[in-house]
Amino acid sequence: GSFDNLEMMASFASKYGIWFHVDGAHGAAQVFSKKNKAVLKGMEKADSVALDFHKMLGVPAICTGLFYRNGKDGYAAFSHEAHYLYESQAEEWWNFSKRTFECTKRMLSAAVFGIWENHGPHLWESLVDRLIENAQEFAQKVEERPEWRLFQLPASNIVCFRSERFDNDELRRRMISSGPFYIVRTVFNGQTWLRCTFQNPLTSAVELEELLVRLEELGQGASKR
Repeated sequence: GSFDNLEMMASFASKYGIWFHVDGAHGAAQVFSKKNKAVLKGMEKADSVALDFHKMLGVPAICTGLFYRNGKDGYAAFSHEAHYLYESQAEEWWNFSKRTFECTKRMLSAAVFGIWENHGPHLWESLVDRLIENAQEFAQKVEERPEWRLFQLPASNIVCFRSERFDNDELRRRMISSGPFYIVRTVFNGQTWLRCTFQNPLTSAVELEELLVRLEELGQGASKR
């Protein structure tokens, strides 16, 4: 759950005339949160930004937005000739097939518009804040346990942690086989880290505690590190 220094990257891109794209598929959603958007400082200088509304914002999958500083750049990105499709390459604001890889595509933005129109952006703000609060609370619980190690304090709703006592790959396999939780893994500097992404605003402190307790129970029969 960390973020790159977008201000520094924006300055570098501007200095050398490089297109500055922010892959904010997950974290860009924090732009809706007054409390948690500081990590995105510099994103406003991007030439383009990707955002998956089906991740932190809870819109039904799949719903991805690609935003350009200059909207006309969207046509330039997909300007290859295909005579069997188009009579011309003229810009047509209503013809989205000229701005995507796919010619046939449902209007994904309708779901975003519907939520915005009925609930406003404050719904997403409360959702983002709640998910990050869950991640921060879970990280605190990890830090309180001497046999567990936190990768870093989360800046989003993702927490990476690992057992200092048991084989983390085996712990994960045991968890997936037995349930009731599902976790993923990542590898950094040759070490396996368990990775949790908190997506459900209804998750409570009880479930957060139960997850760690369950991992510790599974560790009793797991290999030592």
